[in-house]
Amino acid sequence: MVPPQAAPAPLPDAVEAELAKYKNTVDLLNQGAIDADKVFKPYRLVHGVYGQRQQGENQMVRIKLKYGMVTPNQMRVLADCAEKFTNGISHITTRQAIQYHYIKLNDTPQLLRELEECGLTTREACGNAGSRGMVVHGPGETFGPRQNPAYRPARFTCRSDDPPVYCAACKLLLCCFSCPCCSSFVAPTHVLV
Repeated sequence: MVPPQAAPAPLPDAVEAELAKYKNTVDLLNQGAIDADKVFKPYRLVHGVYGQRQQGENQMVRIKLKYGMVTPNQMRVLADCAEKFTNGISHITTRQAIQYHYIKLNDTPQLLRELEECGLTTREACGNAGSRGMVVHGPGETFGPRQNPAYRPARFTCRSDDPPVYCAACKLLLCCFSCPCCSSFVAPTHVLV
């Protein structure tokens, strides 16, 4: 028996606009109005959608799990989406994400919407998007950057909407240390080159 579900809360205007733009971009691709490699590929990657080579139109979608956590309702939505849009299999990654394979491109706008409605996102889960955030704490504090929950939400609210950023070909990973108490902590930081 499936527990009753409340209607999803309205999405923020910025998310609605982004979902509408993604759907419109897929429609433009289908009409041949935009180039698949030069325009659509970098755009879909920022939205967590990878092209797969099997049969030409299959996609892999990567879903970020904030802090590696998922609620029971989100698990139900993930299971429903796996059955509705994929072969029923969800892959759990080593980077706190879930991946679906064999999704038809034209199904991706609805999938992204259903995920956003339950509080999950695919935004910047692939491609040239930064995958880690780092916080430098002040002197005398004994906790490491990942141990302070107050800093966690920033990683999921900062988005790179500027095409020069998400189309960048190279990123350099630097390791930063803020003080002796975390000298064994390595934090990759993305720098666009």
